[in-house]
Amino acid sequence: MALLEEAINKNRDINNFVHGEWVRSSGPMRDVTNPATGKTIAQVPISTGEEMNQAIAAAKAAFPSWRATPVVT
Repeated sequence: MALLEEAINKNRDINNFVHGEWVRSSGPMRDVTNPATGKTIAQVPISTGEEMNQAIAAAKAAFPSWRATPVVT
């Protein structure tokens, strides 16, 4: 059985999504590997505690209006 070709041709740097914006973390980056090939397909941040607190606060603030959004518009 042949392996499927990689869907991602190059490594991607993933950032945090906070308050509707992509935000670069000041924490270290960690490789994400495809378990079938062992190839690195992305890098994700190990966010700091302060960055997590900011994301949590933004999510709490957004929740009331998000909750009221209908599934189908």
